[in-house]
Amino acid sequence: MSAAEVSGHPQVKIDKDAIKEHDTKEGDLATTEGPIVSQWKRRQSIMSKNSSIADTNGLGRRRSTFKGLATSILGTLNMRRMTKTSSQLQPLKPVIRMENTYKMVPDDDKEIKTSKIKQTVKQILETHLADETYCPYRSGKMACDLSGIIKNQMKELNFPRYKFICHVIIGQCGGQGMQISSRCVWAPSTDNYEYITYSNGSLFAVATVYGIYYE
Repeated sequence: MSAAEVSGHPQVKIDKDAIKEHDTKEGDLATTEGPIVSQWKRRQSIMSKNSSIADTNGLGRRRSTFKGLATSILGTLNMRRMTKTSSQLQPLKPVIRMENTYKMVPDDDKEIKTSKIKQTVKQILETHLADETYCPYRSGKMACDLSGIIKNQMKELNFPRYKFICHVIIGQCGGQGMQISSRCVWAPSTDNYEYITYSNGSLFAVATVYGIYYE
């Protein structure tokens, strides 16, 4: 048995110089590929950072759980404010239904009296327009305010089942002439109207009040 065979297997002669040369080539390859691999890893880390920044600034941003919790708490508080305890709730008043009176004309002592209307409206115009001068920018609002005041005073005269319409015109006194007309569809036996004029040298006012009986 020769020295080249051990236990039936041929013995391979190892060349140490070839192994050293192979190790040297692998070392050179690792040295040359080392910076490339490290540079690739660095690029990958930079790209991952940029993608994470884009996710935080874009639509893929994760919602804050604190914001949702705060919204739910505020909603609960608002619901508690809206709800009231049984002691705070006021009892509902029963609905009172009145029978029809079928009255087509007012009572004898409750008919509309134009003399009361004229006296009341004249007093209102003198009180509010005595010290006023004509101004085209304020005249519109002034006329609307006077109409509301006159209408409220008509309700205080206690004419039951009457509805009132008040109309006021304010203009500048310049020696000009003016004609004001109106036309209504009503019952002459129950409905009536009254108009009052006022002037203070700078402006004039014409107030018309219509009283309509509600059948």
